[in-house]
Amino acid sequence: MKLTKLGIQDLDSDHSDFFERSNHFLSQIGEKENIDNKDLSRMNSFFKDYLDNHFSKEEKIQLKLDYPYQKEHKRVHKILKKRVLKLINSLDLKEVEGQEVYEVYAEVMQLLQAHINYIDQGIKKHM
Repeated sequence: MKLTKLGIQDLDSDHSDFFERSNHFLSQIGEKENIDNKDLSRMNSFFKDYLDNHFSKEEKIQLKLDYPYQKEHKRVHKILKKRVLKLINSLDLKEVEGQEVYEVYAEVMQLLQAHINYIDQGIKKHM
């Protein structure tokens, strides 16, 4: 699935950076049998920080644009964040197999990509 741009530089930049870093991490873990706690903790922190910072930024932009579906979009962010955190927290920071970590993060990336390509596109229509 290709990532569709919104035409909002700040958000498009966040999206690109997120997928670039995530894909790099996935390519690294795809080559390992086990993932060490330091790498896993670093990636978990990245995903959590991204969700907090990016969703907050996106919601502020929606307010500036007087986006009519702000409330619904914020609710979707809350649901998505809860799902992503549940996936991430399933990796309990002990030694886990690379394949398991790969599958969890691949699912997280698919969820975020679908959100950007379908839900976020509504913002673009109200610019």
